[in-house]
Amino acid sequence: MSSVRVVAEFPCLGDSSAMTLTIIKSPAAYAGPNATICDASTYTLSASTAANYNILTWSTSGNGSFDDTQVLHPVYTPGSTDKSNGTVTLMLSLTGNTPCPDAISNMVLTITPSIIADNLSAASSVPELPIHSPGVTASNYSTINWTTSGTGTFSNPGILNPVYTPSSADIVAHKCHTHIESYRKRSLFRHYNDR
Repeated sequence: MSSVRVVAEFPCLGDSSAMTLTIIKSPAAYAGPNATICDASTYTLSASTAANYNILTWSTSGNGSFDDTQVLHPVYTPGSTDKSNGTVTLMLSLTGNTPCPDAISNMVLTITPSIIADNLSAASSVPELPIHSPGVTASNYSTINWTTSGTGTFSNPGILNPVYTPSSADIVAHKCHTHIESYRKRSLFRHYNDR
C-alpha cells in the first residue's frame, strides 16, 4: 500500500490520501524441450510449465491433434502432414491476468519414419531342412537381430535374410517362432513369425 501526505502552510490544515497498488505477475510459459518420436507414436508434453495465467491453450502448426488443448500436459497425436514434413511446432499460449500481456512458448517435435518389415509370412519347409526367408524386406532401421523360440540356429542373425536351421527339438515340435527385431536409435519394431 502506498500513501501520500501533503503538508499545508499555515493557516491551512494538512491532508493525506492513500491508495492500494496491486502488482500482478506476468504469465510464464514453457512448452518443454524439443523432442523426437517415431511416426507410430504419440507424444506427452510432460515437461511443459505454466504460471500466472488466466487461460491455457495448446495449438499446432500441423494437422495432428491434442487429447485436450486446455490442460498443461496433453498427449499429441501427429497427423499425416506432420509425418510427411518430419517436424511440427507445438505452441503453448497463456492468456495473462488483466492487465498483463499473453505469453507464448514453442517446442519442435521431430517425427521419424517407423521401421518397416514386410513379407514375413510363415515359411513352409520340410522340417529337417533349413528355412530361407528371401522375401523379407525392411527400411528405416540401423540394426536387425533375429531370434527364435526354438533351439535352432541362424546363419547370421544380424542380416535381413538369414537361413534358419531347425534343431532336432524344433523338428519334433514341428513348429517354432522366429522374431525379427529392428532398431533405430530408441525405436523398436518387432515382428513375430510362426515357423
